[in-house]
Amino acid sequence: MPFANHYDPNAPSEQPVPLPSAPLLVLSETEVLQAPLTRRGTGPGIVLVLPPYGALDIRKGGAKPLDPEPVQKWAEEGFAVAAITPNASDSGWSFEQSFKRSTEALMGLKELDTHDKYAVVVYDPEVVDFVVPLVVIDHRFVTLVIYGATPPTDSLSIPSLIHLHTGKKPDESYSSANSLIHVYATASPHFVLPQVAGYDPGSSALAHSRSLVFLRKWLGGPVFDLEAIWEEHTYFEFEDRSVAKTMGTMVVCAS
Repeated sequence: MPFANHYDPNAPSEQPVPLPSAPLLVLSETEVLQAPLTRRGTGPGIVLVLPPYGALDIRKGGAKPLDPEPVQKWAEEGFAVAAITPNASDSGWSFEQSFKRSTEALMGLKELDTHDKYAVVVYDPEVVDFVVPLVVIDHRFVTLVIYGATPPTDSLSIPSLIHLHTGKKPDESYSSANSLIHVYATASPHFVLPQVAGYDPGSSALAHSRSLVFLRKWLGGPVFDLEAIWEEHTYFEFEDRSVAKTMGTMVVCAS
């Protein structure tokens, strides 16, 4: 096809491409629900357990990292996400009840495409001992990812991936047939959270990639046709020669 003599940003082919969009559903002060932020729009389910804002050493100043926070990040990977932020200051708040409410809300989400297996990702090391018993007694949860803590070895009856910082490296006697442990050269247990001062982008990216592979293995997805995505990208860039459509196939920050 003949090339245009000049770039016209107002041409029909250069209108912004609608990007994946799904509203964040606030269930309560401590619970939210997020449908997948992909063009497919559906995906398997995970429950995130996040640390309370007050427990974090929040980054002050400096450039804001491009890495999104966990709820958005996992939704952009194609998962349906329920997230819990514990509220220890409320004497009437129950982690067990919050976990059950969030799980049931996730299972009722119409964008959920897998209804027989789910995963839990724990970013708050302080509540690991509360999470593990709830997960292992529910056959619907088939895998677990933990950041910053090691639960008792005899409590892990499902495949588990554990990410630790240097100060939490387990002793040589710690072993579990169901767990895989990685230790990162970083000082903070919250090194994967972009809003905290101890955020380590290199270790965060590596830990997230490992978690993504692990979850895909046990949940069976989400899996995308990367060849088809690349072919679409190159078609828009080199044949259709549309800047807007080409940018619509890209992301801000690849993990």
